[in-house]
Amino acid sequence: MTEPSFRRNGLPAPDGSASPQTPGLPTTPASLRELFESGRLPKSAFIEAMHALHGRLHDYARYIARTDIARIEISDGEVVMTTREHGLRFIVDPADRRTTPVEILNFGHYEKFEGDMMLNLIEDGDVVFDVGANAGYYSMRIARERPRSRIHAFEPVPPTFALLARHLELNSITTVKAHPFGLSNQEGTIVFHYYPEGSGNASALNVSGRQGVLQITSPVEPLDAVAQRLGCQVDFVKCDVEGAELLVLRGAVATLERDRPGLFVELLRKWSAPFGYHPNDVIDFLGALEYQAFVVDSEGHLVPFGRVDEQTLETNYFFLHTSRHRQLIERFSARA
Repeated sequence: MTEPSFRRNGLPAPDGSASPQTPGLPTTPASLRELFESGRLPKSAFIEAMHALHGRLHDYARYIARTDIARIEISDGEVVMTTREHGLRFIVDPADRRTTPVEILNFGHYEKFEGDMMLNLIEDGDVVFDVGANAGYYSMRIARERPRSRIHAFEPVPPTFALLARHLELNSITTVKAHPFGLSNQEGTIVFHYYPEGSGNASALNVSGRQGVLQITSPVEPLDAVAQRLGCQVDFVKCDVEGAELLVLRGAVATLERDRPGLFVELLRKWSAPFGYHPNDVIDFLGALEYQAFVVDSEGHLVPFGRVDEQTLETNYFFLHTSRHRQLIERFSARA
C-alpha cells in the first residue's frame, strides 16, 4: 500500500496527529508554500500541513489568557505584543530569547512583585534614573503609572537603544528621555560585550563567558555628572547593568548623599565576580550611606535583608534611606 503523501513528506496527518519527521523537511509556512509551488508537495497535503501550522495561532490565543500578554499582532515583517495590565506595546526581536515580551509570554509576568513595589516607592512627579534601561519596560511602566514623573533612561548599546527609542514612539510616551550612553564611576569610552540572543546581558565585561560576543564601544559618565548637568534632584534609581552596579553607585556618591534616592538594584554573584567584588560589598557601601537593604516577598511586602551567601536566591534588592524613607519602610514592610 502506498503511504499517503503527508506521511511520505513527514507532515502532520489531516486529523492533526503527529507524523514521523523527515530530515530537511520544511517547517515554516514560507518553506511549505515553496515546496507546494514547486510541485513537490500535492495541494491536499499542503493544505493539511498549513492547517496544522496555522493552528498554533489558536494555541497562542488560548495560552496568552494565562499571561500578562493581552494581544499579539502580526504585520509585515514584525510581531508586536501588548501587555494586559499596562497596555504597553513591545516589538519582538526575533533573535532575542530573553526580551521582555517573550519573558512575559514564557513566565506569565515580568518581575511583577518588584515592579509593583518600585511603583509604590515612586511618587507622581519624581525624577527617576533608569540605568541599563534595555528595551524600556521599567521606564515605560513608570511613565504609564506616574505620568507627571520625569524618567531618564540610559542604554549604551546602539541596537538596544534603537529599540528603546522605537518603543517610546510606539507607546506615545514623552516623559522618558532616552540617553545613548551608560553610567559608571568615571567618564570615558568603554567596550560593551553584547550578543543579540540576550541583549539584557550586555555588560562592560563578557560576564556570560560566551564565544563570539560582539564588542561595541560606547561612552559612559558618572551619575553625579549627569545629574548636575540636568540640574535635577534624583528621587529614584533603577540599576541593572550586569555586574557593574558597584561602579555606577561609586559614580553617584554625591547624589546619594544629597538626594538620598530610593534604589532598585540587581545583584548577582556570578555577574559581580568578574568585576572583582561581591554583592555584600554593595550592601556595605550603601550601608555606610545610611541605606538599608530589602527584598520583596511573595505577598508583595518589603522584607529586611542581611547578607548574600551561597544559599541566597534573591537577585533584586531595594535600598531605602533610613531617614528619608522611614514612612515608606513602615508602610510597605511585612508585619510580624
